Amino acid sequence: MVISALSHATAIYGVATIGMLTLPGVLYWIGATIFSLLLIAQHFMVTPRNMSLLNRAFWLNQIASMTFCSLWIVDILLK
Repeated sequence: MVISALSHATAIYGVATIGMLTLPGVLYWIGATIFSLLLIAQHFMVTPRNMSLLNRAFWLNQIASMTFCSLWIVDILLK
């Protein structure tokens, strides 16, 4: 659980840093917010004592990544 928390914190930090360096549009930041909230939600779904929602957490990770990537691509295309 600690490794996944550190990995997700690093991903959120990276998304925010890239956003501050490249100055993207609003869709990027909407995607980054959704991405970050979904990563945080995963940590409330799965606990060391209850791993029953682990598959759903992996699925949520895929949704978070696809949503962020899709909004970032649309943001780039609209510039």
